[in-house]
Amino acid sequence: MFQQSLQTFVDGLRPWLEPQDGPTTPRALFTLFEQCAFDETNDNITVVLSAEAEALFRAWLRRNKVAGDAGLNTAHAWSN
Repeated sequence: MFQQSLQTFVDGLRPWLEPQDGPTTPRALFTLFEQCAFDETNDNITVVLSAEAEALFRAWLRRNKVAGDAGLNTAHAWSN
């Protein structure tokens, strides 16, 4: 279920990807994180995004900026 949801999310970002966003040698399979670490309390997590994940993040930012500029922002379903 998670894999399908993530794939759907990534597929929705494809139109927003630009060639300069991605790595010069893309991989067929990739992880989203290069590194992932929890602190001693497990309350905080530190991650280093993979090159592919950085490209997806840039696409997500680009899509959200366009939506915001058009007045199409929606409220988040969650909050911290």
